[in-house]
Amino acid sequence: MMRRSLALAVAVLAAAISTPTAAGVPTVDRPEGPLLEQPNAGKVVRTAKVLFRWRSVPHALAYDVRIARDSEFRRGMKTFRVKRPGTRLSLDPGRWHWKVRSVGPQIESRWSDNRQFRLRPSRDIIPPVRPLKLRVVKQGEFRVKLAFRRAIDRSGIKRYRVFANGKRVANPRGTRVSRKRRTVVVRKLQCGTVYTFRVKAVDRVGNVSAASPRARARTRPCSDVLPPDAVATPAVTAVTDTTVALSWAKGTDSDGEVVGYAVYRDGTLLGMPVSNGYVAKNLSPATQYTFTVVVRDRARHFSDASPPLTVTTALPIPATGPAYAYLLASTDSSFHDFQTHYQQIETVSPTYFDINRNGTIRGEDDPLITNWARLRGVHIEPRFNTQDPVTQAQILPNPTRRSALVSAIAGIVARHGYDGANLDVEAGSHTLRDDYTAFVDELANVLHAQGATLTINVSAKTRETFTGRSGFYDYPALATRADRLFVLSWDLHWATGPSGPISDVRWVTDIADYVKTLPNSERFILGTNLYGFDWPEGGTASAFDYDSIVALRGAVSASEQWHAGAKEPFFTYTDSNGQPHSVWYANAISVEARLAVARERGLGVGLWRLGQEDQSVWSILSLQP
Repeated sequence: MMRRSLALAVAVLAAAISTPTAAGVPTVDRPEGPLLEQPNAGKVVRTAKVLFRWRSVPHALAYDVRIARDSEFRRGMKTFRVKRPGTRLSLDPGRWHWKVRSVGPQIESRWSDNRQFRLRPSRDIIPPVRPLKLRVVKQGEFRVKLAFRRAIDRSGIKRYRVFANGKRVANPRGTRVSRKRRTVVVRKLQCGTVYTFRVKAVDRVGNVSAASPRARARTRPCSDVLPPDAVATPAVTAVTDTTVALSWAKGTDSDGEVVGYAVYRDGTLLGMPVSNGYVAKNLSPATQYTFTVVVRDRARHFSDASPPLTVTTALPIPATGPAYAYLLASTDSSFHDFQTHYQQIETVSPTYFDINRNGTIRGEDDPLITNWARLRGVHIEPRFNTQDPVTQAQILPNPTRRSALVSAIAGIVARHGYDGANLDVEAGSHTLRDDYTAFVDELANVLHAQGATLTINVSAKTRETFTGRSGFYDYPALATRADRLFVLSWDLHWATGPSGPISDVRWVTDIADYVKTLPNSERFILGTNLYGFDWPEGGTASAFDYDSIVALRGAVSASEQWHAGAKEPFFTYTDSNGQPHSVWYANAISVEARLAVARERGLGVGLWRLGQEDQSVWSILSLQP
């Protein structure tokens, strides 16, 4: 397990080259601007939108496109920022000049040479002259008739759009207007209400005019004075874990017209449908809700509420998958990934808690994550983590401090109703091997007594060792005490060392073969990474998730390569400083190879961590429910 949370964004920096001035003060030599491709100098553009293209610049985060009517970029100058090397802009006909610069994380390039082109569209891009003299001709209780002077356009007017109080009116009568017919009827209005109307014209190629002058009208007072009749108790037509579908009898109104309904959930308005049915969404599973329905008429009268209907949503589809997966509780992306793929996860370990040097525990439960998992039958074993040798040296050899820490962990598990605990103690000295085993033994006994389980994380090894990082773990003894042992089968090549496969499948196979020789081997989980490392030559690697690595590969125009022996993808590139890089990472094919090793030997499968992976991972046969 790594000491720090893995980075989730590509951060390939463009370098600024410093050169001394005559006064000895360094200045910044900005790189050349991008090479322009289209439109070429002197080109006549016939399309309504102009396509601008230029060559991409390595490590550019964005580009600024500047256009103007003159070569000095003063008259009609506009600047647009775009993320990719290309964009389309709608411009007025005539002569234009353009240029581009790249924007990096530390420095902007110089502007490119500017180019001139002419825009002469082959189609009409000029909107119609707006309709004039809009006036109210007639008004009723629920409708208003408008008249106006027709708009003018060289390609001809196709239709008019009518707006009432700023909202476009749906299907008003008379929107297709001939030379003689310049009236329109707006229907389905509210009685006794003041409206402000405007009209826009649309020509035959889709250009829209400016809005006409305003016209105001008040519809006639309401003749409907009585509220509608209340409807009977609504019926349930379908229930899932997050939705309830309702229906009810059509409403009636003795002196008016029913125009719709209002649906309430526990007294809160959900929606106002026009038909006698509604689907309540985004509900919580296994939760009781009370629904009522109110009828509304055109005069804005509301009936009494219907008798209440109480419905309990269903339980969600339970998880049946095999994976033991870690969830980084500090990132929403990890939880969202869990929500998407929970059915393939047997146990989730949220990174809730860390162990302090004095033996206390810091961190807190996230009820949203915990309850969401619990409702779907996913076992919850939050991680209790320390990778500090000083903490371990102060607690493990001291029976009193060990017992206090055991009580603290067990107390948290009991208080929140967790299924168990995940103990992640790493980087311990091999001299504390027996003390750690005694601690696991005591913690397992206390957790088992309260009906909870214990999973411990162990560094990978291919044979019994008593020294080094893996010498801290007594596999055979720990396997008699803990319910599961999660083997951290990655970081064969670590961030501070030389580049190479992070989880060479040959090494993983040796780990699995060794575990298979041990008693209680069925308790072992073979864990694999879902992230990657970018090693600068001679430097410390940075960790990235799969999507960021794909973005990096595209930004540096590198090709994915495959190491057949390790069964792991990689690529190389050189950054703007001339520094070579090697990038090794996990994809669906490499993960599938490692999980297959585990399943073939009857071992569990584990993932570090949700939210970092190639999404094709979830199609792997070894992860199917």
